[in-house]
Amino acid sequence: MHHARGDHTLSGFLWNSDVIYENYIFWLCQRAASRRGDRANKAVVKFGEVVGGDGSRLETTPDVVFRDPQGKPVAVTDSKYKRLGTRPKASDTYQVLTAGHVLGCQRVSLTYPVAVDREPTVWRVQSALGGSDIELTALPLNLMILTEADGPKRLIEAIAAWLGDEAQV
Repeated sequence: MHHARGDHTLSGFLWNSDVIYENYIFWLCQRAASRRGDRANKAVVKFGEVVGGDGSRLETTPDVVFRDPQGKPVAVTDSKYKRLGTRPKASDTYQVLTAGHVLGCQRVSLTYPVAVDREPTVWRVQSALGGSDIELTALPLNLMILTEADGPKRLIEAIAAWLGDEAQV
């Protein structure tokens, strides 16, 4: 694959940009968590008990689970390498709300790459089963600030700001 001919010839290559984005978000989240004395990890979460028929437990794997110093989950985020419109796709909200519910986290988010600064959008998701409400945030991260020397620091601060206050649910 070539992007131009003549003096401006560039050879091209393809990479897993969604995997790179997900790994970078994890790296940023680890640093944001450590600022608070927390930690961030990624692991399969098994839930649900088989009460009839053949089967195994259900699973979800959020991209990042934030845990306090005692190991208690406090927040969940999932990185989405796609465009953010006025609301997340239904399947994405189901995924992160499930993780929040089974881990007991009232604060969940979906992180999106954007090219200009944009405020997060926050929804309160009420439980009709008598459980606690969950705060779902569409967290846009302006990756264009990575062209600046303090770009990574500013992205870490954006994630830390989302984590910073107790859930407003």
